Amino acid sequence: MWLYCVMGCRKEAVALEGGEPFGARKLSLFHLSYRHGGVLYRSLTRAQLASFATGDVVYITPCPCKNDRTGLKYANHPVPAAWHAMRPINFAREMVKYEIMRDVPHGDMQRKRSEPVVPGPAGRSWTKTALDGFSKTCIAVVVTPDRATQLSIHSFRVWLACALLEAGATPEQIMLMLRWSSGAARRLYARVGDGAQVTLHEAAAEASIDSIRSHTLFALERVRGNGAGESAGGDADTAQAAEAINAAQAAAARSANCRRAARQSGATANSRRSF
Repeated sequence: MWLYCVMGCRKEAVALEGGEPFGARKLSLFHLSYRHGGVLYRSLTRAQLASFATGDVVYITPCPCKNDRTGLKYANHPVPAAWHAMRPINFAREMVKYEIMRDVPHGDMQRKRSEPVVPGPAGRSWTKTALDGFSKTCIAVVVTPDRATQLSIHSFRVWLACALLEAGATPEQIMLMLRWSSGAARRLYARVGDGAQVTLHEAAAEASIDSIRSHTLFALERVRGNGAGESAGGDADTAQAAEAINAAQAAAARSANCRRAARQSGATANSRRSF
């Protein structure tokens, strides 16, 4: 679950479907890299893993997926997770414990390619069916039964999108971190929380609006007689800007009238043909 909370990965990245083999489109230990003591490593010894501390980082490189089949779009953006001793959600800390427990030989990158980053109960890759069942069991521990029926493994991905938005991430950052190609997906899943909306509504109720549009300012000249009583008087630049706006508005009105006349003429002609 830490993997989902930090990376928001798709189910296809960690679970097999039917007789699908474990391959390059699944996350394995090979996709892990490390910054330990300020130095980058592709593999760490057991002693190095045991000495992980604040400031150390675990990186996980995204694998090819349905919207990046070659891995050229997102695989160049590894997801960092900083080690922390106390934070309740900390992928780096848990992954380091996991690697020590699994004891895959240091530097054996071929072995790492065949080892799922998160193995199932049998020590091999999860199947999608088994992972769905396991996630439902975990969810049921922390929410009501009714709420549990509404959530799935995909909910962790949605949670990350909403949490990033709440934390102030930009739309572009959210799309990159969730590996979305379409802005439609981000707009669908990255939703503003109830608390944030209530706070904004309450602040809006007490807001004092004092903005003004340029055409309102230019209209003062016509109402007051070219700025009578105003210190700015007949400023040439202001007058030229007002004339340009008036000309543009008149042109737009003429264009709208022409379009309206054309539609009416077409409608009359069609009506005559119908008879």
